[in-house]
Amino acid sequence: LANTPLSKLRSKWGVNGEVIWRVANGLDDSPVTINTHSVQKDIGNGMTLPRDYTEQWEIDVVIQDICTEVCRRARKKGLMGSVVTMSLSGADFDRPTGFSRQVKLQDPTNITVDVCKTAKQIFRQHWDGQPVRRVGISLSNLSNAETYQLSLFEDQEQKRAVDKVMDDIKDRFGDIAILRASSITSAGQAIDRSNKIGGHYK
Repeated sequence: LANTPLSKLRSKWGVNGEVIWRVANGLDDSPVTINTHSVQKDIGNGMTLPRDYTEQWEIDVVIQDICTEVCRRARKKGLMGSVVTMSLSGADFDRPTGFSRQVKLQDPTNITVDVCKTAKQIFRQHWDGQPVRRVGISLSNLSNAETYQLSLFEDQEQKRAVDKVMDDIKDRFGDIAILRASSITSAGQAIDRSNKIGGHYK
């Protein structure tokens, strides 16, 4: 088709003949757009655990580690979210356990302690005590982090300052340069995950 004279294709198929010839020759006058992807709808992270977690405190540690990463990603993108979604499941695919629930926040945020507090509330409300093997948390209904509502009752600026310091240290010295104490307990996965790429050891 590419080597067939254009006039011959036009006479046989009309306008479609030219379309076929142009496609065969890789010719396309369509404008090139810089961003062909839709606007990001959520920022999330999930973790498959190395064993069944059966204690509330263990799962709290995992929630904290995941929220830290989700909020850090949101801040890097200059975004915050007003919906927190949490899901967890067990290891037995034949007898599925767990849940997926979301909560709408009063104001959008990317502050780690606030997102973590909401995720833990969802967990405590819906966990039935069954062993947990996978936990996922996401922020959605995203908006620009440059504009946010000031609170008269909570020191949000101090929380943002803490997050910024932690982000700066991690950006400069690595993901485990600074950790919460809970992350170094037997339930914490942050150190182990730092030695992996895509869930596999480097």
